[in-house]
Amino acid sequence: MRSLCVPALVAALVLTVLAPLLAQDGPELWLHLFFSVNSEEGRDRALDLLDRAGEAGYTHALLADNALNDLDTLSPDYTARLAAVQAKAAEVGIELAPGVMNIGYSGAIIGRNRNLDEGMPVRDAVFVVDGGEARLRPDPPLAVPDPGFENATDHAFTEWEWQDRAGVITFRDTEVAHSGASSLRMSDIGSGDPEYGHGRIMARLPVAPFRQYHVSVWVRTEEFDTGCMARMYIASPDGRSLSFGDLRLQATEDWTRHDAVFNSLDSEEILFYLGVWEGKSGSIWWDDLVIEEVGLVNVLRRDGTPLQVRGADGALYEEGVDFEPVAGMNEGIARWYPWSEEFPEAQPLRITAESRISEGERLYVSFYHAAHVLGDQTMCCLSEPEVYAVLESQIRGVQEYLAPRTWFMNHDEIRVANWCEACQSRGMTPGELLADNVRRCQEMILRASPGARIVVWSDMFDPNHNAHDDYYAVNGTWAGSWEGLRPTTDIANWYRGGGLETMGWFADRGHRQILCGYYDTSDFYTDEWLADAQGAGIRGIMGAMYTTWVPSYDLIEAWAEMVRGAW
Repeated sequence: MRSLCVPALVAALVLTVLAPLLAQDGPELWLHLFFSVNSEEGRDRALDLLDRAGEAGYTHALLADNALNDLDTLSPDYTARLAAVQAKAAEVGIELAPGVMNIGYSGAIIGRNRNLDEGMPVRDAVFVVDGGEARLRPDPPLAVPDPGFENATDHAFTEWEWQDRAGVITFRDTEVAHSGASSLRMSDIGSGDPEYGHGRIMARLPVAPFRQYHVSVWVRTEEFDTGCMARMYIASPDGRSLSFGDLRLQATEDWTRHDAVFNSLDSEEILFYLGVWEGKSGSIWWDDLVIEEVGLVNVLRRDGTPLQVRGADGALYEEGVDFEPVAGMNEGIARWYPWSEEFPEAQPLRITAESRISEGERLYVSFYHAAHVLGDQTMCCLSEPEVYAVLESQIRGVQEYLAPRTWFMNHDEIRVANWCEACQSRGMTPGELLADNVRRCQEMILRASPGARIVVWSDMFDPNHNAHDDYYAVNGTWAGSWEGLRPTTDIANWYRGGGLETMGWFADRGHRQILCGYYDTSDFYTDEWLADAQGAGIRGIMGAMYTTWVPSYDLIEAWAEMVRGAW
């Protein structure tokens, strides 16, 4: 572990080169309070951390509490706890900056109305009427090769396209199975492939473009090192990822079903991978794989996500007249999240007595379904008016209860965008949509708090980081997103990998920066980052933030000492 004190020689050198960096006497020292104070435990934790941070010389604290989105609905107990935290910050000389505008990790916004999810389109899914109800008819039918992993020769599964190192890493196990006579086992992957830790099996499968698919598999583990990527991974033949996220595994767990949902986008074929990347030790078993097209599950119902039902002759049928209304996310019907215990049965289209739809008729159904990335991340629509009403409500509440001088906008890792009709109808790129969004968000804050200081995370406005083409499930490019930022908006720069390019990019656009270091590692590195900035003549570095996602606060004193020494 790195020494908690910067060596005297390095400190002297860094201090010499950084002395002219800013006119201010010392660095702003920010603390990332990444938890909620919506409990007595959370309040007490915040009070203790603020006491410690005050002693250590911190000047600011980012209060990243999702409850700030719901101040108008929360009990007086929460607002009393919030007031106690604010009073403590003032007592120890720390400015409290509330985190607002959760654009990217939008669960708090979508919690107001689950249909505000950006969503992804299903186009012309085939339904057939039978007994007064229309249900999905998979088109094409999807047949998984050997889903129970029964057929292998010398551990090589004959119906799959390829697998990693049969008989060394991947095995047909006839002793352990969820059902049938065998399962797929992967063992001691790091020993069998020390360079990559790959333990995978792959098949090509036909799909229809722009359809919603559900995948499930039964998994068992034994002393399995979970510090790896265990996935059901889906990609298009040209390499575009269609699924995102790792399975949530325990080191040792009995047979457990894991589920995922993906959209095929414009693909007519997928590459389906089951397995482990960067694997190490222990064993994992896979069995009873299912991949199926699904219909009316996770259906979004808002103006920007219309549902359309048409006949084979092109006739458009009317909801509430030809078929019963279809429930959306708020009704709690056919709603699913990755942590749910059971994937739901899809809603049928129920044909009314007066309908023009005939028994046995083939229908083509288009709708939008909620999109989840990396497990539980959801993204709100950038165009739906109700999203902005929710944001306005949040800003009014935060201004009423905290009246902050500094506001922190949580635009960060926006992984789904520009699919719904509300966005598509504007004829803008994702970058242009985000530029408009961040412009409106800044205006909201300044209307509520004239002259306020605004800070925003860096990644979605940095072409060296996430503001580019081919970012997760984004329909188009994020380029140009930065055009919506005011020059007076400060940047919380968390991309150490961007180095001088990222720091110079924001400095050239007139933005001041806070360098967000630590990130739950004993390799503090922020002193080197600061030295790089001075060596390149980059101006406007205001200070640094102790940034934690675990969250862990054991090293806040040592980290502050290092930054002050480097300054």
